[in-house]
Amino acid sequence: MKSINPDFFKDIVENEDDLFTRIDNKGRLQYLSPSAEKIIGISPNLCLGKKALSFVHKEDRRSTLECFVGLIANRVKKAELENRIVRTTGEAVTFIWFVHLYYDNNGNLLEILTVGKVITQMKEVVNQLQKREEMWNKLFTTSPTWIALVTLKEGTFLDFNNTFCNDTGYDKEEVIGRTSLDIGLWSDAEGRARALSLIKERGGYLEKLPIRLRMKNGELRNFLWSSAIIEMQGKRCLINILVDISNLKKIESQLAETNRALQEQSSKLLEMNSALKVLLNQREEERKELETRVWHNIKRMIQPHLNNLRMTNLTTTQQAHLDVVFDRLDDIASGIGERLGYGVYSLSGREMEVAGHIIAGRSNKNI
Repeated sequence: MKSINPDFFKDIVENEDDLFTRIDNKGRLQYLSPSAEKIIGISPNLCLGKKALSFVHKEDRRSTLECFVGLIANRVKKAELENRIVRTTGEAVTFIWFVHLYYDNNGNLLEILTVGKVITQMKEVVNQLQKREEMWNKLFTTSPTWIALVTLKEGTFLDFNNTFCNDTGYDKEEVIGRTSLDIGLWSDAEGRARALSLIKERGGYLEKLPIRLRMKNGELRNFLWSSAIIEMQGKRCLINILVDISNLKKIESQLAETNRALQEQSSKLLEMNSALKVLLNQREEERKELETRVWHNIKRMIQPHLNNLRMTNLTTTQQAHLDVVFDRLDDIASGIGERLGYGVYSLSGREMEVAGHIIAGRSNKNI
């Protein structure tokens, strides 16, 4: 078998983007591939003889050293580890290292060969995914609404949040692997079937469908159900979000009852207002009628006779008293007459006397 030229491997190492190192049993760098200048920003020749650990981020040095101590103590020949290397600019670059350890026949460490692959971007992506997963888990577990994951075909529960357990009264062990019909969550199977048909008709999407579900204690509660079809591990599933609107329904019912009571009260008030207006109109008519009678009595029945009385032989005192009475009655009649519109007639006392006889139906001869 033809042997491979060592230069072949040298060309691979020196043209590879990954970082190749050779470290002696004292932890000093004996070789760095040319990619070090691109990755770290320093010429490989300037690194030779230096402690490999000096290039490791200070926060990762302890864990890196402990890892190598453990590997050497257990005579491990191959391993993987992750740490950060500091560039000359001060920027930290995350590496995953594939480590090969070589020992002599007595188990003493001879040297370490490593191949380092930069995974900074990959690490950032993983960190972002982990943060999103943490955010989702937090949202899932602490959401005040129900969040439940079920298989589309069977309707089997795969997972759900704490709010589901708290509201329904079911433990996870009672529900996982079973359907909503198995545990009696749906009050009727036909309603569930119609809802699933709607989801399929709408392309796997359902938004705020009003439904009623039965809790473990038998209580029926009202929900708005939103759902969407997702793929999980090659299986079509439903992610369900249910908002409990039972209290809102009660408030709506109470408001409707209050509105009905207010409408009834308003109708009664309108009726009372109408009756009050009739009474006020009647009182006004009665007042006008009374004033009319008073005015006519003063002008027709009293003042004419008082005027006649003036023509008799009265003493000065009697005449003075009669004038006061006549004037006061005239003031009363004038005020009433102005309100009733009688002032336009401007009839004298004698004319009023004659008018009174005419109204009474007496003949000219008698007048």
